[in-house]
Amino acid sequence: MPFTVAFDFNSATRVANKLRRTARNTPKLTDATTKKHAQKMRRLLKAEPYVPRITNQKYKRTGNLANSWRADRLRQGRYKVTNSATYAIRVVSPVRPKGQKAWMHMQAHRAPRGSRQWWDAIDVVRPHNKSLTKALTADIMKEFK
Repeated sequence: MPFTVAFDFNSATRVANKLRRTARNTPKLTDATTKKHAQKMRRLLKAEPYVPRITNQKYKRTGNLANSWRADRLRQGRYKVTNSATYAIRVVSPVRPKGQKAWMHMQAHRAPRGSRQWWDAIDVVRPHNKSLTKALTADIMKEFK
């Protein structure tokens, strides 16, 4: 199986500790919120701008990386956001084969040209984890009221 960039959003792991068992046992309560969050993360990753082109860059950008993000339902209350572009693992993943980004995406090769290194997808997703936790906790608390 080829490497893919993927983020798994599981409602049972994102709620307050005391409510974790309830979330795990009643995914129907949190499915809509988890789905909405996964779709939002897909949109954010798709919209993240490419870094500026390197001087004398020969390859043509196709938009394939941005257009390869998907949000898929694994089961009720659990969604996965993936990128199926064959090279995504070498461009936007913090976990790479041999621990390296492709040479043209590393800071050392970009900085002299006044550019920046490619972003990691996890850095786009991570700031939104707390809002997902709050929304899922609110979903569960509504059931107790």
